[in-house]
Amino acid sequence: MAAAVGDALLASAAMDRLLHHSHVLTIEGDSYRNPPLAKRTHAPRAAQVETPAR
Repeated sequence: MAAAVGDALLASAAMDRLLHHSHVLTIEGDSYRNPPLAKRTHAPRAAQVETPAR
């Protein structure tokens, strides 16, 4: 965030104010976005695409 704001001290102060009343949620279990390696049975989508013969 410091790169976006331009000043590390100002970015730190902004984050302190944003996170002051926040709650931390810990979510356990498998992710749909990044499944464990054991559940990845298919090749990546780019590898599955075949180019038509000319």
